[in-house]
Amino acid sequence: MNRIVLAFAFFTTPLAAQEWTAEKVRNLDIRLFPVGSAEAKEASDLFYKALKAERDKRNVASLQWKFGTKAEWETLRDEKIAQLKKHLGHFPEVPKEVAVYKTKTIPGDGFAIDNILYESRPGFYVTANLYRPAGDAKPNSRPAILLIHSHHNPKTQGELQDMGMLWARAGCYVLIPDMLGHGERRAHPFVDDKSFDKPFKAGRQDYHFRFNTGVQLALIGDSLAGWMAWDMSRGVDVLLKLPGIDPKRIALLGSVAGGGDPAAVTAALDKRIGVLVPFNFGGPQPETKFPLPEDAEASFNYIGGGSWESTRNLRGTGSGGFLPWVMVASIAPRGLIHAHEFAWDKDRDPAWKRYQQIWGYYGAQDKVAFTHGRGSVKGKAPESTHCNNIGVEHRKQIHTALNDWFKIDAKEYSNRVPSADLQCWTPELREKLKPKPLHVAALEWAEQRQKDERSKLEENLTAWKTRLAQAKYDEKMSERQSTKSADVFPFVIFDKSLPIPVRINLLVPHAAPKPLSVVIGLAQQGSQGFLKHRAEAIAELLNQGICVALVDLPGTGETQPGSSLSRTSYATSVSSLAQMLGLSATEIRLQMLQAAIYNIEGLAEFGMTTAKFALWGDSFVEANGTKVNVEVPYDVDNGPKVGEPAGGMIALLAPLVTKQPIEAIYIHGGLASYRSVLDSSFVHVPHDALEPGMMAKFDLPEVAGRFAPRPLKLEGLINGRNQAVADADLKATYAPTHSAYEKNADRFTVRAARSSDKEIAAWFVKALQGK
Repeated sequence: MNRIVLAFAFFTTPLAAQEWTAEKVRNLDIRLFPVGSAEAKEASDLFYKALKAERDKRNVASLQWKFGTKAEWETLRDEKIAQLKKHLGHFPEVPKEVAVYKTKTIPGDGFAIDNILYESRPGFYVTANLYRPAGDAKPNSRPAILLIHSHHNPKTQGELQDMGMLWARAGCYVLIPDMLGHGERRAHPFVDDKSFDKPFKAGRQDYHFRFNTGVQLALIGDSLAGWMAWDMSRGVDVLLKLPGIDPKRIALLGSVAGGGDPAAVTAALDKRIGVLVPFNFGGPQPETKFPLPEDAEASFNYIGGGSWESTRNLRGTGSGGFLPWVMVASIAPRGLIHAHEFAWDKDRDPAWKRYQQIWGYYGAQDKVAFTHGRGSVKGKAPESTHCNNIGVEHRKQIHTALNDWFKIDAKEYSNRVPSADLQCWTPELREKLKPKPLHVAALEWAEQRQKDERSKLEENLTAWKTRLAQAKYDEKMSERQSTKSADVFPFVIFDKSLPIPVRINLLVPHAAPKPLSVVIGLAQQGSQGFLKHRAEAIAELLNQGICVALVDLPGTGETQPGSSLSRTSYATSVSSLAQMLGLSATEIRLQMLQAAIYNIEGLAEFGMTTAKFALWGDSFVEANGTKVNVEVPYDVDNGPKVGEPAGGMIALLAPLVTKQPIEAIYIHGGLASYRSVLDSSFVHVPHDALEPGMMAKFDLPEVAGRFAPRPLKLEGLINGRNQAVADADLKATYAPTHSAYEKNADRFTVRAARSSDKEIAAWFVKALQGK
């Protein structure tokens, strides 16, 4: 991290030197940007712009990669795919044999459909329809096709049925599974319009709940794309057990809208895939404006952008260098069909040029084909070729390529059956196998990993601290202006390598002992939230001679991206982009908090050189009460509130990385534990409050225990559904922390109720001044 730069601003009319009151605190205007100004309107974009600038730098850097020969390409490929595997998460051992259960067979004209389940992880099952040709097969005589459906529909959708039937009639085995969280594997109870008593989009819930699944798997160090890829590879195992399958003729098709992403990941990891058809992945997207510019190769966004749906926006894409086109190209010289749902600018597509170059290294240019439709995502049919998975228009060119490469002479066919006939679970098999919901399987997986990592707790904490404490501050900032008579000393810091402004408002007591003590306030709503909701406590602290520093960390306060923290919010997209760059909102905020403390400590004119610091992480959003139903569909009106635990999270984690000692921590409204996010398939905490991978190593009560024997008070903690956690549950959850404080039990408090403002101030005074 480069040197921190400071800018200063002062109030021209400081308060008279008299006792602070709550009213005076509330009336302070300590905004960085004046209300209504152009700067204020642009403030919510600052976090994104800083990350976008970093993404653009990495896109430009990727243009310098050397792969002018086959050897250079394979070296680059192996390096990037190794990074892909690392960022996808942990995988279990490949099973010696995948358990398969057939529950029904549906006869057809020249084919049959088997409803099957196969076990991809212990106690975790994939529901799938296996379309197979009629008649016996000779060894190595049958091609096999796996089909990944889109996020629109599960395995029973009409286009999927058509493809299963037509290719089975052409002599192929076709496996169409429900992807994780879809169809019979859905992570919610909202099957149809009758599943909830208010209007909602029943057909979109599988898609929307990908957000919950994605953040839960990221929390345990895994990924939705990684779990999907594992399921598909186990599907290959299932196919290879069948009589007649030719292991050299296996194709994987990823449908439009979220199917091409996991298809590309699967093929990059599983060399048994002989042909890949990843729709809308690797190059331009449906939202891309055509024609592409003349300089598309230099200006194209190879990394992509962040959003709530995690299969395309893979964590570490930018930092690890496994760009979408790299994942697709890694399968060379196997067969590739570069596939687009709508119109395509072939001549300017930089990914297409690279595919031709790379397949050329192997003399396999004939193994690269394409298919595309017409129009655009904003257009209407029939001019624009919208489809739910893969339409007839798109299949024409796929048929040609599969016939050339795999000798599959397919003809279009359709004789769809009712969706109910294609359901795989039976009551008897469900009772026998007792399948686990995703969040349960993920939690068990994480807890087992925690047990394995328990002996390495100190090592893991140290490694995490080392990774986050990258900032180097070798000298104090020399250019300062200040006046001792000012009641508020505001300044801004930012790091040149990621120029996100951090506003620090130092509220100074009129009569303060030396050395000074400083309470640093942190919250999602930032400084203005503290002034509005905690004015009485702030005034009391100041009157007791304690400084209060209200810090707006990146993406909080005035720089919060938008007003919402919901699934589809701007804030979620920004947080996702940070993770694509190998960062996280939490990491960035912790590093900038360290910088803030460093620079506050350097204010010699206020006697800060020997200051004592305490942290105050707060939330001003009410928890969802007992009468609030938190198990609701997405997009229902007046749904549950999303919590704002970021202030508490940063306060609790900060002592792990700050160089300056922290004397005391008070937290209200923080997250009780990461485990609570996995207690249910419903999640009502924001994307940026969850640190990827931490749950796989340790949880928040263990972090809290590390703070012993210093004073620590936790109040009004919430679970992953933004519900207040009861005292009995807090006691059980924080048993590890109580153990750490066994000899100093009076210094640790965890409870459901929140102290009054005066009690909070009194607690800080006692903790910092011994009063």
